[in-house]
Amino acid sequence: FHGLALSLPTQEAARLRRQAEALGLQAVYPDRPVQATLRESVPLIGAPQVWALRDGQGLPATGQGVRVAVIDTGIDYTHPDLGGGIGPGHKVITGYNYIDGTTNPMDNHGHGTHVAGIIAANGQLRGVAPDAALLAYKVLDRAGEGLESDVMAAIERALVDGAHVINLSLGGGGNPNDPMSQAVDAAADAGAVVVVAAGNGGRYGGL
Repeated sequence: FHGLALSLPTQEAARLRRQAEALGLQAVYPDRPVQATLRESVPLIGAPQVWALRDGQGLPATGQGVRVAVIDTGIDYTHPDLGGGIGPGHKVITGYNYIDGTTNPMDNHGHGTHVAGIIAANGQLRGVAPDAALLAYKVLDRAGEGLESDVMAAIERALVDGAHVINLSLGGGGNPNDPMSQAVDAAADAGAVVVVAAGNGGRYGGL
């Protein structure tokens, strides 16, 4: 998605929208808020039976060699079940904090850590893919709120960082043709599997 995120007073944004065609703009969209949507843990899905299987390379189907991007409230990478650190040699191998503009994606809310544990915890608790590596992108703040533009930037960064799977366990308004959906479509076209929350009030169900 080729675009620019701006912060404008409401009246200026309305004027920009009215003058979009004259200014050579294809469209002007609101930068809608997004937020974490907490749910009970996933029900048993037979993951241990899957771990007993082999993938196409003959390895146990436990996520080994797979990079999963968690675009959320960040990840508490110090948690022992999530590797105890960040960087090469750890489960969380990289990340970025779009809330503070730093390379430290520490979770100060809890939702992203919860999601990361479901995906790839490997310790006292085991996730669905315990041997997968994690990429942590903090786009939601301590209140679980953020902006679509940061989510879209994180999707792009995840692809650059080699994500095989991109997880978006968050909710907000949208439709199948808005900028967020275009970003998700582009990521899928680039070869990533994009997993998006659905059924949370009908939000993002069309992605």
